[in-house]
Amino acid sequence: MIPLCEYVCDTCGELIVSPDEGYLEWVGGVGIKDHSFKIIHHKHECQRKEKDLPNGFIKDGSLSRYLGVENLQNLYTLLHPGPLYGKGKGILVEDINEYMEILRRLTIPYYEEARIYWPLAEEDGFFCDVNEVYPCLVSTLKLIIEKYK
Repeated sequence: MIPLCEYVCDTCGELIVSPDEGYLEWVGGVGIKDHSFKIIHHKHECQRKEKDLPNGFIKDGSLSRYLGVENLQNLYTLLHPGPLYGKGKGILVEDINEYMEILRRLTIPYYEEARIYWPLAEEDGFFCDVNEVYPCLVSTLKLIIEKYK
């Protein structure tokens, strides 16, 4: 996989071969925090349907809007509106762990591919006696891909 360019669709499991073919999608609305973040193909079959949502509505944007240093602010703003608009506001997402997983997938080279092999690495004891930083280092992610691909 090409880091920070190709992604696995969270709906169909197939490869998204370029950011132009993908979307970041989530659920939000008035009075509810954003949740259920997914990276998907920009095609009807992979998108959620509004009628299937009990509360809230679908929010989305092209993957290219969330990739690269210039677009990091778009990801940060989903978490918190920033110093001018965020005074007195807390975190805007329902599940920080879910959001951090999306953030890692979109910003850390090799993370998307390495996560495919994560269960094998865990089963193999690859992560025994490591700190919380080590698993997401680019060098570690490359090693996971080399060892378990």
